[in-house]
Amino acid sequence: MPRGRKKQETLTLEEQLQNLENQIAEADMNLKGLKTKKKELEAKIKEEQKEKLYKAVLQSGKSIDEIIAGLYGEEK
Repeated sequence: MPRGRKKQETLTLEEQLQNLENQIAEADMNLKGLKTKKKELEAKIKEEQKEKLYKAVLQSGKSIDEIIAGLYGEEK
């Protein structure tokens, strides 16, 4: 019958520091990956918004200049 894990030997301060540095390096790599994924998602969201706006322009039947003028309150 398993008795569980054996207790590890007590680590020296230098070993504890090395373990901590390794954990920090791993967390940094994970953070970089998450930031990259965030930028990719933000770019996809922006592209979807552009596509949605473009479709709305096409469906309106107005020219881009007419829509811009309408947004800024300019009259032609």
